[in-house]
Amino acid sequence: MRITRDPVGESPKMQRAFQKETMRFRDLTFKKKLEYIWDYYKWYFVFAACFITIAVITVPTIIYNQKEVALYAVFLNSNIPSQDETTLMDDYVENKQIEMDNKRLVLDTSMHINRANPSEVASHSSQKMLALFASKSMDVVIEDEENVKFYAKENTYVDLRDVMTEEQLSRYEPLFYTAKSGDEGETGVFAVNVTDSPVLQSDNVFDDPVYFSITVHSQQVDNALRFLDYLMGY
Repeated sequence: MRITRDPVGESPKMQRAFQKETMRFRDLTFKKKLEYIWDYYKWYFVFAACFITIAVITVPTIIYNQKEVALYAVFLNSNIPSQDETTLMDDYVENKQIEMDNKRLVLDTSMHINRANPSEVASHSSQKMLALFASKSMDVVIEDEENVKFYAKENTYVDLRDVMTEEQLSRYEPLFYTAKSGDEGETGVFAVNVTDSPVLQSDNVFDDPVYFSITVHSQQVDNALRFLDYLMGY
């Protein structure tokens, strides 16, 4: 003989209980109905609210991160705790009229590397820099002299004489910083001294002299050079 289990909805006992609860609910005032619903379903509401909150926060972020990067700039050892602490990139877009349709800018100020005093922070920052170089994500790096020499030796920066216009070459030649690259130690112009940048000075972005470089894998060289002009007030 086959034994079947009565569905809850078809159980006479459960049906009577349900009808009794329905009658009780129907006779409640509006306020009491709200209290009743909250008592029985509050955890469902809490879960739904959490889900909606997470969706509201993460969905725009996911959509934003899918946009093409118009410029990824790294400020190494800067005094800016995060991109949200400055309007520098917004000013750059407005000043140079950068086309931002479905694009985004990244200003990464999270890394600190003092090569004279190694630390856990420096180690993590070095790993992140390595990952960014490997993924060909960065366009611009602004950093101190020791870091320029270190990364230039690893063939990570473009020789600026190869990408600048004649006007820019004439303008920035007095500020060129030469360094050696590769195993053979070939000398190139891999940075521009931007210590006196009116933008960086006004925001007190750096404490030490700093240099502007463009990575060899940058796909946004034109925007990078516009960024240099913006920083230097041109």
